[in-house]
Amino acid sequence: MPSTVPSLFPDLAANAAVTGDREDTASLRHATGIVPAQGIRELLRDKHVQSLDPMGEDQIQPASLDLRLGDVAYRVRASFLPGVGETVADRLRLYAMHKVDLRGGALFEKNCVYIVPLMECVHFGKRMSGFANPKSSTGRLDVFVRLITDGGAERAAEFDRVREAYKGPLYAEISPRAFSVILNSGDRLNQLRVRRGNPTASDSAMRRLDDAVGLTDAHVKRIDGGLPITADLSGIDGEPVIGYRAKPHAGAIEMAKAGHYAIDDFWDPISAPRSGGLILNPGDF
Repeated sequence: MPSTVPSLFPDLAANAAVTGDREDTASLRHATGIVPAQGIRELLRDKHVQSLDPMGEDQIQPASLDLRLGDVAYRVRASFLPGVGETVADRLRLYAMHKVDLRGGALFEKNCVYIVPLMECVHFGKRMSGFANPKSSTGRLDVFVRLITDGGAERAAEFDRVREAYKGPLYAEISPRAFSVILNSGDRLNQLRVRRGNPTASDSAMRRLDDAVGLTDAHVKRIDGGLPITADLSGIDGEPVIGYRAKPHAGAIEMAKAGHYAIDDFWDPISAPRSGGLILNPGDF
């Protein structure tokens, strides 16, 4: 494994000396909750989030930051998490099978697992943590993506969680499930949400929000530890198609080509069942 893997961000230590652990993002100093777009811009300005390449304004979403794939990927034998005091680079030395160059595009085969160092890294201060989730376009293609960080001095790493005051690189674990995909350096598969403090959303707060903006059109609403999500299998306005099933032997999809492929080449339509229920076959997407 190349010795450069653990040194992806050589300037991180220098930047840390400048920012330290002080909470110099003034408008967020006493805030609690998910940091919105204007707060993310302040985090970038104060180098709490850094990057190998300059970040673009289009990476900033209303309450999240798009993360970009770096130049290389590592095909690994299995999914893993770094333990206490371990780094992702430590684990890659044990589990990596080969290195893949993403500049110009590379094939990520279905049902294989890859680790990709991301262009972004973080230098979080006190009361600052993060969590990640796949972008909706990633989920619609059944590409399984999880964020990984290095382990801490007292805690092991957790998938999709950036612990409080974490300082270091970010990685994506990628495993295509329904289709093989072609990925390029700079592609955005997941997004990071930054959190201040430890906010909670009570059922009473959810009910007040529902009264104010309407979280659902359902006539009977059940808010109990969150808001349940249901699927409508009856069709909308007489439309017979209620969904699509991924074809098991379709070609590869280049993730960067939005609106490029014909639906029929990759999906079979599912009609509304007469019984009102739908049987999902194991392994289908």
